[in-house]
Amino acid sequence: MRKVSLTLILLLIFYSISYSQQLQKKDTKIIVVSADTSNLFNRIILALFERGYSIESKDEQLKLLASTERAWGSRSVKIRAMIKDSVIIFTGQVANNVTISLWGAKAERTFDNIYYGGMKGSDLRIAWEELDSFAKEFGSDLKYSK
Repeated sequence: MRKVSLTLILLLIFYSISYSQQLQKKDTKIIVVSADTSNLFNRIILALFERGYSIESKDEQLKLLASTERAWGSRSVKIRAMIKDSVIIFTGQVANNVTISLWGAKAERTFDNIYYGGMKGSDLRIAWEELDSFAKEFGSDLKYSK
């Protein structure tokens, strides 16, 4: 009985440590280790296009990509990618498309970095889920970072 409880405790500790090294609140980067590195830069461009994004800027030498914003509903999302050998680092930005005007004062729309947080169904959480699902198209070995 004692061995069983000790084993369970060790499994719980191992699980909590491995989980805590994964996705945490305020993480802004999704790091993907891609097994297939052939033509990775162009595959990312094609995947962005298939999701309705266009390319705002790209640097093939430095392997940097930035999409234009894609609007749906009350939000807009931009996706950025940086490729280093077989590693892709995805980040993004989100903006609310609602403008507020009170007594002549207007709130300007600004883009904020996408991070893991927000309530379920919020603009921030939906933007994170978009970025995360896009990153998963390039591999299942994902890590998250600030």
